[in-house]
Amino acid sequence: MQPLRTILFAADFSENSKEAFRAACSLGVESQTRLILLHVMEPDLFPEDRDYLGQPNLPFFETRDEDRHEALKRKLGEVYIPIHPIDIQYQTAEGNAPAEILRMADEIGSDLIVMGTHGSTGLRRLLAGSVATAVLRGAHCAILAVRPHVRPLKGEEIRVVLHPTDFSDGSEAALRVHVRLPGTMGPGLSCFMSPRPGSSWEV
Repeated sequence: MQPLRTILFAADFSENSKEAFRAACSLGVESQTRLILLHVMEPDLFPEDRDYLGQPNLPFFETRDEDRHEALKRKLGEVYIPIHPIDIQYQTAEGNAPAEILRMADEIGSDLIVMGTHGSTGLRRLLAGSVATAVLRGAHCAILAVRPHVRPLKGEEIRVVLHPTDFSDGSEAALRVHVRLPGTMGPGLSCFMSPRPGSSWEV
């Protein structure tokens, strides 16, 4: 089975994001997988003009500071270091986080989006869950959402994947992704189904 060719990782510098990055790296295969790391910033907004009371009028327009973007890419390279050799690219964007993540995924033809489910602290932590939910609902590819404090990976590969199935189209699509993960061929992939009480089914 061909490995994942392109993985998009959504980074926000939180501890959960760093944990998710290790999982993203473990899914890549050297010389075969491209890992695109994207950080979305909120745009700087400035009023177009002010009224006579000195209050800003809508609408606002966005400004893009290229030096800031380049500095941020360097910071991404310092914080997010692959755990094994892999083709990685650091990208930044400004705007609505879910929209930019989904736009980038479509633009690069991503096979998989990997992201954490929680941001740093306070409001950011609350909003991060909304970002993950919005991406899950709008993505045209598979998504791996990593919760905080996951068990550390042993070595560089995922060894065992549990695939709960209900035989739906979505479950079959997830299975096609699972069998492409490194280290999960053969005995590394376990499928599980729990029938509802009183139901009958045949295998």
